[in-house]
Amino acid sequence: MSNNIAHSERAHALLSASGATSWLTCTPSARVEEKFEDETSSFAEEGTLAH
Repeated sequence: MSNNIAHSERAHALLSASGATSWLTCTPSARVEEKFEDETSSFAEEGTLAH
């Protein structure tokens, strides 16, 4: 059985584990960041591939 998931097509979690430092320190930051367009980098692509 193969589970091919198109991670690039999934929405980001509002309270992601990788952003926990920000949203635990400044709770409103999670909603404020929604106003900015998502960007990627080679590091982000590597992390996505690892998941």
